Amino acid sequence: MNVFNDFEKKIIEEISTSPVNEITDVKNILEKIFFNKSEGKAIIIQLNEQYAMYFLSVEIFNDVDKRKVAIQEFSQFVALLNYLDSHGYISLFRNNHYVRERVSFISDEFINPRIENKKLVLNNEGLHSIKPEEIKNKNGIVLYKGIEFNDSFFIIKNMIGKLLISDRIFDLIKSFKPQTEELIKPKTNFFHKFHLISLIPVFLVLFLSGLFFTHHHKKTQQLLQKYDSIIAHKEIIKTTQNTEAVKKYGIDISRWNGTVLNHSLPDSISFVICKASEGLTLTDPMFRLNWLRTQKMNLKRGAYHFFIVEDSPIKQAEYFWNNIKDRNSNDFPPIVDIESGSTNSIPNAKTIQKKLITFITHLENLSGVRPVIYSSYYYANEYLTDKRFSKYPLWVADYDSKTQPKVPNVWKDKGWLLWQKTSSFKVNSILTDLNVLNVNE
Repeated sequence: MNVFNDFEKKIIEEISTSPVNEITDVKNILEKIFFNKSEGKAIIIQLNEQYAMYFLSVEIFNDVDKRKVAIQEFSQFVALLNYLDSHGYISLFRNNHYVRERVSFISDEFINPRIENKKLVLNNEGLHSIKPEEIKNKNGIVLYKGIEFNDSFFIIKNMIGKLLISDRIFDLIKSFKPQTEELIKPKTNFFHKFHLISLIPVFLVLFLSGLFFTHHHKKTQQLLQKYDSIIAHKEIIKTTQNTEAVKKYGIDISRWNGTVLNHSLPDSISFVICKASEGLTLTDPMFRLNWLRTQKMNLKRGAYHFFIVEDSPIKQAEYFWNNIKDRNSNDFPPIVDIESGSTNSIPNAKTIQKKLITFITHLENLSGVRPVIYSSYYYANEYLTDKRFSKYPLWVADYDSKTQPKVPNVWKDKGWLLWQKTSSFKVNSILTDLNVLNVNE
């Protein structure tokens, strides 16, 4: 996403008004710029059931065109937050290492939500909900109608917790303004007047072409975002004509991808990487099932641990290893996932690297193989700068590149093993991450 439309620019500029380098509640920012009464939008995220209900005022919901625009804006909004996080303009943090809340309410109208007389009371003015898809006032009049989203990890898990804004966001905002050069005013004489008049048709053609290109480009950007998973599927279909290329593709999954392995996978998928654990106490509830099913499907498999900086690295390595002891020589080496959500405080590169080295060294001793490090290009360039990391294979997240991923500085000479290319690949109607395996490794 290199070109932003007016809606996205407005959101970025609103986010930038929050204190820089100070931890802020994500909820406060979301209510300020999107989920509020004046916008006619709200959201309730059911964490246990793993779905989100996006509410629109009845005036918006009942107007087909307005509802369509509101849904498109919501998708753009979520994609933009994800982009800003993965590119280091903001950092999203998890509460208490991982989500403990059952439900999250986001709207400036929702104040102290609670259950009373078998109904969900959302504020002291009588705003309430009896059915998940609608919200009424104290007189029983429907004010909001809801639309369910149940296939986005980002919506369900990362739109709550804490947020940190980097001063890099101001460089991004500067790029919105066109660069202009001071024009030298020509002397006014007959020749100059004639010359300028003769150029009017040229200027007119260029101006109209520019309008067409801008409109066309914005439409193209929206379509690319909307049909990202379709594009990814088409790319895989092309490569299936080459038997060598078929082996390159795989997915990574966790509880948030639900029952994606209940059905057969596309023939082009040759490996699955499953989330195993997080921190010291969380084992993904779908891990054991996903781990065994992948093996039964005769696919290469891998397992990853989501690293928490505040937890003991030694104990985390042991906890992870105890979950994957039955791995075999055909599996990927153990993988550690480190990213912006790995810490609940302001990121400190020195602390992060020291603890990760301790973790990965101990894990290597336990497993007898060299682990893989997963991170995004931008996060790794800022927080994983120790050259010792280069000896570990890299799984890099980079959603911008088309043919080859951008490689963080530490791994420039070593290269990459795995590339997480998109988070919008659909398998069995469920969104997953599409990954590429570097067959040259």
